[in-house]
Amino acid sequence: MSLEPDAREVNSRLPHDIERTIFETAIFMHPTCAPSLLQTARRVQSWIEPLVFKTLVLSGRNVDAHLWAALFTKPPAFFAQHTRHVFVGKGLPDDDVQLVVSRCAAAESFVFEAKWRPTTFPDIWRLPQLQRLTLSFRLVRIAAVPGPGSGPAILPNLTHLTLYPAHQTDAESTGRYLAFLAALPRLTHLCVCMVQDEGFLHHILNQCPRLQVLLHVFDAGMYTREDYIRDMAALHDPRCVLLDLTRHYLDWTEWALQDWRLAAAGGVELLARAARFVAGKNGSPEGRLEFLWEDPHRPPEDSDALPVGESVDGASV
Repeated sequence: MSLEPDAREVNSRLPHDIERTIFETAIFMHPTCAPSLLQTARRVQSWIEPLVFKTLVLSGRNVDAHLWAALFTKPPAFFAQHTRHVFVGKGLPDDDVQLVVSRCAAAESFVFEAKWRPTTFPDIWRLPQLQRLTLSFRLVRIAAVPGPGSGPAILPNLTHLTLYPAHQTDAESTGRYLAFLAALPRLTHLCVCMVQDEGFLHHILNQCPRLQVLLHVFDAGMYTREDYIRDMAALHDPRCVLLDLTRHYLDWTEWALQDWRLAAAGGVELLARAARFVAGKNGSPEGRLEFLWEDPHRPPEDSDALPVGESVDGASV
């Protein structure tokens, strides 16, 4: 019996360029289907792998087996070539996170979940293309940041940084925060969350000469809305923006994840929207020092959690 396919069967197949478009569209619209689509055929795998691995969400409890195997089996150059955005969730051992960092050497954005509590922080300081970084104040405190004179500038292309809770006000912690910020040669957009120290905000503005936007996001509690407004008003700086995200419950990790997803997809994320607010008020002499901002895309007032997207525990590639 001949193993040659029937001529009618061959002619009934879609052209490869149309097939490829279908699979690429499926990945874009339904990213959680990626692992199963990778098993479809070798040609499909070659088409969609660069898309699948461009943006990685890694959480210790639910990292997809195919993804985790790829981190260990694919050549290091594969992730350096294709991966641009990485979210690191809680539950990953320190060594595994360092492996991810070393594999994704050309990443443009990294987010380290607020609840991730490693004993050591991975060596991200020489990533040449990293432009956006989100991490907690705690991680800055434990990080071994290379000091001046120890080599090339750290994170030479980092322009956007978000530091989320919890900020500590003791002198040692403040010194670590400021040394880290001062060491970033191209930092232009900074978001800090729930800083209850007016003096620290003053130091940021003084030590970051390239800074264009200082966005302060808060969820009021014992330190009230009026306290945050008072501290920001004392700065008298047109670069300052204050955003009230007070909720019954605000999940900082979910908030950061959704904003990171938006930026990775080419959307107008939080710091870009804040920059537009700063640019708009700078065009009005009487409004230059206004800082209270009502972000039109912030979570709705009556929500206990962020309204869109999956939770980080359900995230996948």
